[in-house]
Amino acid sequence: MNTSPIESRLSATPRTRFLLELFGNSAQFPIANILLEMLLGGPLAYLLEPDLYTILLAALAQAYWLSRWENSARPRRFLGNLIGPALYP
Repeated sequence: MNTSPIESRLSATPRTRFLLELFGNSAQFPIANILLEMLLGGPLAYLLEPDLYTILLAALAQAYWLSRWENSARPRRFLGNLIGPALYP
């Protein structure tokens, strides 16, 4: 697959890899779940629940580890994708 020089430079930074992983994979379920819970229970009530902050923290942790493991010799996508569900039971 041919990538342009701009794409290769953008994906080379750790911050960009983290953001791509977060919004491309790790935060998809948490965002959908947060929106559903806010629609069902009301936004203010859900903002006071610890579930919101736990699921966000789990998504951030998963994205962090997956973006770090991406450059390792042995990528661990399967194990990395289990971080979020393990932290948010």
